[in-house]
Amino acid sequence: RVRIRDLINDTLYSFTIRIVSSDRRSSNGVTVQGRPMGPLAEGSVMAYYRFENDLTDSIGLFPDGILLGNAALTSPAADDPVPLTQQANTRSLELNGLAGNGFQFGSSEPYLDEDKTLTLECYALFPLDSTEAGVLLDRYDESNASEDGIWRFGVGLSESGSIDFFFNDGNDIDTGFNGRFHVATGAGIAPYDGLFHHYAVVVSLDETSAAQKVKMYLDGHRIPSTILYEDGVSAYNLLRTDSDLPVMVGARRTQVGTTEVMPGRIDEVRMTAGVLLPEQFLIGPNITAVQEWYLY
Repeated sequence: RVRIRDLINDTLYSFTIRIVSSDRRSSNGVTVQGRPMGPLAEGSVMAYYRFENDLTDSIGLFPDGILLGNAALTSPAADDPVPLTQQANTRSLELNGLAGNGFQFGSSEPYLDEDKTLTLECYALFPLDSTEAGVLLDRYDESNASEDGIWRFGVGLSESGSIDFFFNDGNDIDTGFNGRFHVATGAGIAPYDGLFHHYAVVVSLDETSAAQKVKMYLDGHRIPSTILYEDGVSAYNLLRTDSDLPVMVGARRTQVGTTEVMPGRIDEVRMTAGVLLPEQFLIGPNITAVQEWYLY
């Protein structure tokens, strides 16, 4: 065992290992490679997809994501770009609610690992008068829940129009839709109005009060929520950090494909390692009209 200091995170190093006998004869050796990784700094962006061009994330942490099923990129057409930016935002991910659809990114990526604090946000559009459930962001696989269960953020997962977040902690041994810790708003909170809205969940497992561990926001305003499910066994103080699962956008995975596919469109998906305040979301503190929102 050897400790090598002063290496740079995310830099690929090559090491040659040789066996040397007592009379100093040396083997040819074997070369191995390693890429050191350390915890992301508070507030670091883990992933950010704007769903433009070739779907590559905007900060280069991941290869191109995988567009599944009949999901397609669509232009907002005559709509104002959502959110309005100084550069035209001309694409969003259209999912249509069909089984098999979704968007997948990351696999065995240490950048996706965060054990205590996490902020998820995106823009989503649900069709007018729709009542369908839809997953916004998901890192969970039912077939491997006992080993890889992580978290899920979606709409209508407990009641029509509710906004839900739940996760299985690092000691979970049970499967199940509800997970170990399930927080949700009441029914009818998510707007089914055919317009884009900003959804966010902020997770801080260092909070001593269970009610403060998960906070949810709609268009930058915190919305009341209640704990629907906790089994009392866990202290809920860890998001598992060694999962080999990628993240799904707009659907959740099953053993045969995807389900609970979001029936509308999704855009500006961002994951941050840390606790963001509403003024640090992708919308800014003063929420008035879409025409006044700026990212940069």
